[in-house]
Amino acid sequence: MNVNWTNALRVVGGACVLAALAACGQEKILDQRHVEVVNGKIYEEGANEPFNGKLTNVSGLSTPVLNRIVSQLKTAAHLGLGKHLEHPLQRYFCDVDIRAGLFDGKAICRLPQSEIVMSEIAYVKGSAEGPATLYVPGKSDVLVAATFKDGELDDKLEVSNPSNGKLVLRQKWKVGVPHGKLVQYLPDGSHLIYTNEATDGVKDGIEESFDRQTGKRTGRGEWRSGKPHGNFQQWGADGNLLNDKVYKDGVLVEDRLQAAQPAVAGLNTDSCVDQWTAARRKEVGPDAPISFDQLDEWREWCKAGKAPH
Repeated sequence: MNVNWTNALRVVGGACVLAALAACGQEKILDQRHVEVVNGKIYEEGANEPFNGKLTNVSGLSTPVLNRIVSQLKTAAHLGLGKHLEHPLQRYFCDVDIRAGLFDGKAICRLPQSEIVMSEIAYVKGSAEGPATLYVPGKSDVLVAATFKDGELDDKLEVSNPSNGKLVLRQKWKVGVPHGKLVQYLPDGSHLIYTNEATDGVKDGIEESFDRQTGKRTGRGEWRSGKPHGNFQQWGADGNLLNDKVYKDGVLVEDRLQAAQPAVAGLNTDSCVDQWTAARRKEVGPDAPISFDQLDEWREWCKAGKAPH
């Protein structure tokens, strides 16, 4: 019997190539228990090359983005979200896409022995990049929606009350620091309780606080580059003015309540400036930043008797 060894080897070789391709098409899976971390990269135990594939059973507490979000929100004590954030993180187990030993792709965290997704975070070459979402434990409702760039909070951070889904916090960020408008609402979402504006991580613009029961304003201040600069007022629950001061570059220059003359004109000016502020935000949107220069201009208009129509 004559055998064409050339054809036979060709057939066998082709079969080997197909088998290899099939194996390559299967994503490699590595359990967290069998991981070594060297110079910040993930390796399978004993391997010489960084791991590529899916890493499983990663603790939620081991994902830096989740920890960063939780740390940020725990500082907002009035939100009362600690019990909804810290405890679940200990129970999350995450599947993470790994490329060249780094988080790269999606990190999806679930409750143990469950398909209930608790968080989804996108990574690129080891850094969070794009949306990060945390869900209410046991539900599909969004608890936290954030955006990251180069591993830092960037653009939006929104938090909802896990009990009713109402928005309780919205804040703008830029490369890891507050930059833009911050608003905080009561847990039932009924009214605003605090707002400020920031530039590159420092207060810059109008800061206001509101009574939790009535929604009436209890405080208003003006900031420039992290320093008080302009009018600062505080009101009691009955609406009476408690403090009325003027600052310049962080230095107190006038205490109107202690001045010899009543501060009626000043109060009228402040009310007028508030009207200009409200008119501006009605025109361009509730989150529109108000610059200090704009406030100064409106104040001069008000002193001249010019008010918004």
